[in-house]
Amino acid sequence: MDRRNNTAANAVKTAKSLLRMPEWFYGKARTTVRRVRTQKCNALRNTYGIDLYEYEEMLAFQQHVCAICNKTEPTEGRQLAVDHCHDTGEVRGLLCGKCNKAIGLLNDDINLIRDAAKYLATSQGG
Repeated sequence: MDRRNNTAANAVKTAKSLLRMPEWFYGKARTTVRRVRTQKCNALRNTYGIDLYEYEEMLAFQQHVCAICNKTEPTEGRQLAVDHCHDTGEVRGLLCGKCNKAIGLLNDDINLIRDAAKYLATSQGG
């Protein structure tokens, strides 16, 4: 049997086994989802002073893309990071991991970021 047929057969077998799962299994799955949402909400509130609904509103406003590069989070399963001012704690927006690290490594210093942009422009002949 070739690999494609084997994968399809496994998918059918998995689907059939899920149909036979007892009702309590689905209850536990719902409880786990609720617990994860609660933990995320608590983490957002404690760290950034926003709740999950505010995060989701920001995400919708940004059309689910990074505020800098306009791309979705490239790492599967990760969400956009909450960018904030380290001095005031004010939330600025949602960024992908790369953009968040980039401005963090430049110490959120607008002059360093401008210098980096100038450097890139001159080194690429632009």
